[in-house]
Amino acid sequence: MFALYRGPFLGHDDLPVALGPRELLRGKLTRALGAAAERLARDGLHAAALALYRRGIEIEPLAEPFYQGLMRACLALRRFAEGLEVHERCRTLLAAELRVAPSPETEALAKRLREPGS
Repeated sequence: MFALYRGPFLGHDDLPVALGPRELLRGKLTRALGAAAERLARDGLHAAALALYRRGIEIEPLAEPFYQGLMRACLALRRFAEGLEVHERCRTLLAAELRVAPSPETEALAKRLREPGS
């Protein structure tokens, strides 16, 4: 289903009339991706959830919940180094684009990835 998404609605046009519908559709898509990924993770299908979280980041690179989901999936799959790389990308992007640090939840996930046996 998510493979049908080919990019922003009228992405080549910066007409004001396109901006509202574009943001509305992108919001719906990211919410649907997040919900589907969470459902897959709850069902133990972490590799499939991982793919949807990655897709969410492609579409909405500043959405910290997608990074958190990706980090949780990496924890479940015991891909600790990959999860720490995700944390670093998140941290770097949030600092560069928004001048903010990751949330305490994201930092707690990074700690769990650094210390998986704790």
